[in-house]
This record gives sequence, structure tokens and C-alpha cells, in this order.
Amino acid sequence: MSSSESDKGVQNTPPKKKKYSVSYKPDWEKDDLFEGWLSKSNKGPDFAYCKVCSCDINITRGGKNDIKRHKETKKHESNKLKIRGQQSLDQMFTKKSTSLEKLVKQSEIRIAAFIVEHNIPINVMEHFPDLIRAVCPDSEVAKRITCGRTKTTKIISEVLGRSDVDIMVEAMQTNKFSLTADESTDKSTKKHLAVIVRIARNNLKVNIMFIM
Repeated sequence: MSSSESDKGVQNTPPKKKKYSVSYKPDWEKDDLFEGWLSKSNKGPDFAYCKVCSCDINITRGGKNDIKRHKETKKHESNKLKIRGQQSLDQMFTKKSTSLEKLVKQSEIRIAAFIVEHNIPINVMEHFPDLIRAVCPDSEVAKRITCGRTKTTKIISEVLGRSDVDIMVEAMQTNKFSLTADESTDKSTKKHLAVIVRIARNNLKVNIMFIM
């Protein structure tokens, strides 16, 4: 048998194409198209999980392209619209906690302002928060009020005082005024400087403000 005849008996089979397996990559979650709703599937590396549709996506054929095709389905778009206006539990509790803290701060500032307005001794604040909690046991705001003597003093000087100074400076910039200063020293040899401001405004009505 000739070599040519032997060659005819042998079939030339084409080489098999090498299959490349596509596995899930965590970096895909950072992609702007998938951020927030894509995660790893419990079914293995051949799948991705959609949090919006609560389903697994087979990615063995096209990898990221399979996920993009799922994103463009009517089911995914519909589910995405449904949850867009919903808040997560973390967001709900964070918002509630933030608003409660704000109410507590506002309440402590109002109490400090009441002490100043009626010239009540600051030492009363050592017991006043306990009284509020006893009178309003069902109030979450009352339970969180903790402004004792030291904290109330800081609120008066650093919050209310600075706010009043800003109001007074603004009034002095648009009205006629006069200043009187008085310096003194108390028993503890602590020096004080009192500045009295007389401002004429509202049809020459004189308002008197003090800076200590």
C-alpha cells in the first residue's frame, strides 16, 4: 500500500476547541451597572446572585454579558422600581435615632434658656433632669436628657451666649448704640468684664443687652 493510499484511510479530525470556564468575580460588584444588587451565589462560581430579583444567574456562557442581559429584562426593571422607594432597616433606625438625638439636644437648650430667662440658680440642674424623667416616664426624650450643672453652663455660654452675641452684633451694625464697660473681681479673685450695650431701634425704643 502506497503512502498516498494510507493517508486516505486516515481521517483528519479538527482539534477540539478548548472550553474556557467563566467564574464569578467579586470585582463585578463594584461595576456601576451592578453595584448594589449583584453578589456571589451560593450555587457556586458558575452563578451570580441578583438581590433585586432574588434569583441566581447562570454566567457560564457569557460571564458579565449574561448579567447585563438579566439587568435588561422586564422582571429586573420592574422589581428595581418596586424597591427604589423602600428604606432598609438600617436606614429606618438611623433616621429615627438621628431625629431623637436632635430632639434631646433641642430640649436641653430650651431648659438652659429657661434657667437663664427666669434667673434660676444653675445648681438646680443637678436634680432637674431626674425630675423630668420621673414626671415623663414614657418619653424617650426625657430619658435621654442628661444636662447637669456643668453641661447646662456650657450650653448657656457656648450655644445660647454665642447666638445672642451674633444677634446683638447684627443689631449694632444697623442701629445706633452706646457701650459701657465695668470690670470687677469676685471673691475667688476671678476677673470679670461686663459690657453693657444700649441699642436704639424700633422707633427709638432702647434695648439693653449685656455681655459678661
